[in-house]
Amino acid sequence: MQRWVGIGALYVALSAFFTRPLFAFPNATGWRDWDFHLFLHAAVLKSLVEYGQLPLWNPWYCGGNVLWANPQVAFFSPVYPLAAVMSIPLAMKITIVIHYWIGLVGMHLLLTRVIGLKFLPAILFL
Repeated sequence: MQRWVGIGALYVALSAFFTRPLFAFPNATGWRDWDFHLFLHAAVLKSLVEYGQLPLWNPWYCGGNVLWANPQVAFFSPVYPLAAVMSIPLAMKITIVIHYWIGLVGMHLLLTRVIGLKFLPAILFL
């Protein structure tokens, strides 16, 4: 059990290291398509919280567009509970760190259980 806690902590540290540029300005939006994804998350929150409706339709995009059927909208995301206590950009950045951690732990399990590697430096390298 202690070994898994140590490995999990190592992957948390690696996730934080890889994503540290995101937190130079924690509440600032990024560049390129950050604003659009923030807009989609905010449209879901506005529909649910302010209007008390399911987020089926996005009236704020191109005169109205589907929201539920949009593949770019993540309905089951850690962003929404985190957005209750912090800004949406910071919640999205923390979600990115969580995804990094899940990916590193998943790769560790794949390398150790399926491929059978035991040497930790090789696992970290791969």
